[in-house]
Amino acid sequence: MNVEEVTSIRNDLIPTGEDEKLMLTSDQNLVNISYLVRWNIKDLKLYTYQLDKPNETVREVAEAAMRAAVAEVPLKDAMGGSGRQAVEAQVRTRMQEILDAYQSGIKILGVEIKKTDAPEKVIEAFQRVTAAQQNAQQEVTSARQWAQQVINQAQGNAAEFDKVYEQYKLAPEVTRRRLYYETMERVLSNNDKVIIEIRRSHAIPAAAGGATHPACAARPAAGRPVMLTRLFEEQKAVLVSVVIAAVVALSTVVIIPETQQAVVMRLGEPDRVINRFQPGKDFGSTGAGVTWRLPFAETVVRIDKRMLTVPMERQQVLSIDQQPLEVDAYARFRIIDPALMVRSAGSTERVIMQLQPIFSSVLRQELGKRTFQSLLTAERGQAMINIRNNLDTQAREYGAQVIDVQIKSADLPAGTPLESAFARMTAAKDTEATTIISQGQKNAQLIRADAQAQSAQIYANSFGKDPAFYDFWRAMQSYDATFSNQKNPGKSTILLSPDSDYLRQFRGKGN
Repeated sequence: MNVEEVTSIRNDLIPTGEDEKLMLTSDQNLVNISYLVRWNIKDLKLYTYQLDKPNETVREVAEAAMRAAVAEVPLKDAMGGSGRQAVEAQVRTRMQEILDAYQSGIKILGVEIKKTDAPEKVIEAFQRVTAAQQNAQQEVTSARQWAQQVINQAQGNAAEFDKVYEQYKLAPEVTRRRLYYETMERVLSNNDKVIIEIRRSHAIPAAAGGATHPACAARPAAGRPVMLTRLFEEQKAVLVSVVIAAVVALSTVVIIPETQQAVVMRLGEPDRVINRFQPGKDFGSTGAGVTWRLPFAETVVRIDKRMLTVPMERQQVLSIDQQPLEVDAYARFRIIDPALMVRSAGSTERVIMQLQPIFSSVLRQELGKRTFQSLLTAERGQAMINIRNNLDTQAREYGAQVIDVQIKSADLPAGTPLESAFARMTAAKDTEATTIISQGQKNAQLIRADAQAQSAQIYANSFGKDPAFYDFWRAMQSYDATFSNQKNPGKSTILLSPDSDYLRQFRGKGN
């Protein structure tokens, strides 16, 4: 007896192993996706009696729905963000629509994409893009830090000048001489002094330096007593007659479960159908249970009443623009005329064998009428309807009805087509990485230039109040920084030329 937990939630992770599950996106890129489908049973009767393999059906429907959804979005949407959420919602909705059409009794609770990666062969190109993004961001961050320092320094220098200038305006000459003398003290106190008057000459630059054992066989039982043997010999004819009568009686009884329909054959020809599939009729009202047949004159052919699958071997098809695509598909069908099925094919297994080549041919012809790009869009839904209708026409000759056709996978064939896609993705990502780096450098330059412009404006607003005093004040700062030599007092020699413009304020003569 099969026991189903109706209230339990099933979690199907697709794919189950570590192999890549590459899917084509709308921009003809490839993405490796793994996802989780959560579902449960909402109607036990439908779940039990409508599908022959409900668990497998959920996985097949999930794969078909996921590939169809991914094929309609570009790579960036498939790999993350709001586009990824839209794909999850679309897959859930599409799965529920298909399973409801099958009357499966299954409810899809949710679809969650667990992982979206680039194909292994192009992962390094994607990593280069990530590294470029990080480098570009670091370039911009460094530029912003530098810019803030430049602006802060400008603001600080301007504030310092403004404070000094306020005092200068109160006593210009006193302030000027005080600043000059204080600077000269710091400069000259820590150096050896040599002052040389050299007219029309140039300054001399300074040089820088338990094994399992089989069980014992049981001992044969002892022989029957002699009296029982003699009794059996005397009543053997009666016992044989009883056994034959029981066998004949039992052979007239046939038990047909709800999942089967049966054709009673009389002398090799269909005579009647028991528990025939009738759309819209509730389970238990179509004749399942105990029935009778004539011994020896009638035989019973049992036929699955549930929805069955016509699998298709993966095959390569050419689009109208001569681009190859490796397709794996399936068709769902049901036997609706058991007597015709028995006369034309004999069994559901032979129906499947007859429909498989027809399925492959119809699919190849229909997809061959369309462009490669159209097979990655919603247009392929119409292609599936056409394939179903054409296959259904052929299936009616065998007493079958085709319910649905879905493309389970549509991949680029191994070899040149797949390698070309990898090469195209790699080239695109390398171009993207180069663009990101150059854009980051550009943004950093703009940030630095803006900071320099702001600092120049700050300096102009402050120092422009009195250019002559600024020239003096800044010269004193420069002499202090250049000549004071506070770290190594007495270790430097300064040779001064009276003609040097840099030393104009140093000589105390201003302009």
